[in-house]
Amino acid sequence: MKIRLDSIVVGIVCCLATLGAGQASLGDTATWAKSDLDTWVYENAVSPGIHQLAPTFFGGVTVNQVTGQFDPSTASQPARLGTDLIAFNTATNITPGLAATRYQVNSVTMKATWTYDSDPNQLFYSTSPVSQQQILSEVVNGTPSRQKPMELYGAALRDGYTGYEFGVGTTAGPPLYDEGTHPYSGANGESVVYPIVGSSTQAGSYVDVSNSVTGGYSETDPLHTTTPFTPIPWSIGKTNLNVGDAIPDNTTFTFTLDLTQPGVKSYVQQSLHNGALALMLSTLTSTGEFGSGGGYPRWLMKESAGFPYNEPASRLPQLTIAYAILPAGVAGDFNGNGVVDMADYVLWRNGGALQNEISSPGVDDIQDYLDWRVNFGHTAGAGSSLGGTVAVPEPGTLALMIIGAFGLRAFQFGRSRACMAAR
Repeated sequence: MKIRLDSIVVGIVCCLATLGAGQASLGDTATWAKSDLDTWVYENAVSPGIHQLAPTFFGGVTVNQVTGQFDPSTASQPARLGTDLIAFNTATNITPGLAATRYQVNSVTMKATWTYDSDPNQLFYSTSPVSQQQILSEVVNGTPSRQKPMELYGAALRDGYTGYEFGVGTTAGPPLYDEGTHPYSGANGESVVYPIVGSSTQAGSYVDVSNSVTGGYSETDPLHTTTPFTPIPWSIGKTNLNVGDAIPDNTTFTFTLDLTQPGVKSYVQQSLHNGALALMLSTLTSTGEFGSGGGYPRWLMKESAGFPYNEPASRLPQLTIAYAILPAGVAGDFNGNGVVDMADYVLWRNGGALQNEISSPGVDDIQDYLDWRVNFGHTAGAGSSLGGTVAVPEPGTLALMIIGAFGLRAFQFGRSRACMAAR
């Protein structure tokens, strides 16, 4: 019976996928007791970088009487009218400047607390995303719900800003965004920072969600316009309540980033490379004009530790990252797990995006295969996983490995059943 090399490789990977994982350490945990930069992203905010409370809401929207749809929103007055930028100087706890793929991100958790601040209205707990159609229906029918999730997104910069600056005495203006920068200081009155999610159709790209509710201006679209859509938040805040419960004052929400969503893990990895992780809080709690139309969250910023609020340290924005620093890459380690193994061959064979390409970055070609073959068994930061050069298994050797592990029976039913048996 003829056994194809691809079938053998699949069988090996199905059963031995965890071998390479042992090459990396279990990792460390870094914590930040408070944010290093936070600012209220609202067009009418005065000194937004030193606000003690920063509300989040959507508003300033209108419904077209002919179409029954939202009129498109602009860059200078987005539908997500009030958002909060919260950033942490990750360079204080995690070495910056390494290749982004060397940061193995295991979990990212942010905590934030909000207060009613004497608002007589009450909000109710939700852990489910709210659809664009639901928001439209509420506005059209005049029935705004006070049960909305607390959402967290990534942050992107424009108008010449390329990163974040921390500390006292920083200079306002591009290229670094700091607390002296007014968010709505763009050339045409637009916000220079906006919330994003990863693109589900184009790997490595991000989508502006500031006008997801209404459609309109989009910084990330080639034509700078978008139709309404429902984004999936990178995290929805959780707390010790049942869905539908009234939310008590001074409730702390825990946001755990969903690292499986498009672009989230790579966003965090690049942020650690840059030495700054920035996230944006947003809620779709409606307010026709500021201060009316139902309660909305007022998040406690790091400045709330001072007079008159004197909030305890536990209520300031906090960050925890569980991570490991992987060894420097080696040619042929296409999945970046620290070892050149059979899983890398499968990734190359299937035409996937490859890490640690040396000869032809961005192109899956025969040279990549040759690099993999030469370095098979080598681990990052060492000569090889066995202390010397390991020869790449030949097809006959691979067949013996599979037969010894699973028996001939596994291969009598073809590739698919071989993989199922291997599982």
